[in-house]
Amino acid sequence: MIDNDIIIREKEHWNSAFEEAYNKLFEKEVLNQSLDKKEYEKRVSHLEFSRQLVFHGLDILFREFPKLMEDIDGITRIERYITSIRALFIKVEHGVLFKLALSMSGLSEVSNKVVEWSKQANNSLPSFYKFFKDCEKYIANYNHGKTLVANKFGEDLVPLYASLKTWKTEDDFNNFNQQFQNVSSQFIQIYIEGPIQLYLIISENYFSLVLKALLLERLSQKENPFADLILLNDHIKTLIKESKTLDYSIELLKLTTQYATEKWVTRQNKKRLTHPTPHLREKFINNFENGVFNFQEGI
Repeated sequence: MIDNDIIIREKEHWNSAFEEAYNKLFEKEVLNQSLDKKEYEKRVSHLEFSRQLVFHGLDILFREFPKLMEDIDGITRIERYITSIRALFIKVEHGVLFKLALSMSGLSEVSNKVVEWSKQANNSLPSFYKFFKDCEKYIANYNHGKTLVANKFGEDLVPLYASLKTWKTEDDFNNFNQQFQNVSSQFIQIYIEGPIQLYLIISENYFSLVLKALLLERLSQKENPFADLILLNDHIKTLIKESKTLDYSIELLKLTTQYATEKWVTRQNKKRLTHPTPHLREKFINNFENGVFNFQEGI
């Protein structure tokens, strides 16, 4: 189970990165532009709605993250989810019946687009898995560190212990940092922007065929009672294409993630540099675990 101190601390840091990202985006889109009153109010409205959307998304993430890291029969929830999603993507990519059904409905192009996205998403999952395994290892080391210093002076050094114990060499630490950045950008690109772009491609040229396949009947704009669904699709497609709120939300999320990961690396490096050599780090870990550490040494 993840210690609540980690959630509280990281949520504060991410909220700080979020505020910095929003101010940067507001400056770029509003303060640095020559806007009339109508355009100014329009952009501010879009930005404020984007702000609320991303803020609540981050709030849900930090509320649900402990559940994702819960251990069930020796396997975390997130591991189970990744395994299940991977199995689904493999079926989409290699499923003969899936492709055949779409092909018979005149949706070969849709099949190709879905398979292409599914393959890209599936290829990203090993990185996600490795990232969460490292997070799981860090959490375990953090919890162990808190147990070691329970009711003793030195609790403020638990994050340092967890970091040095999890990533003992600079190569290990730098690899995780790169992985952190890659996973963050891939998640936004593949699992947020990807489905949106896929929907726009399908809705532009193939929506009526998809609807035909789902309803197993011929659709006509004039005669079919489901024709209104086509009009609804056109309306949603237009809203997405012209939505500055959606554009701002994605850009705000990207900036927030960038700033949060950069600040996380900076904080970790500041702690780790108090023990800059492998010998000092190993000595710190051994003394910490044996309860004979002079805590002032690491401050």
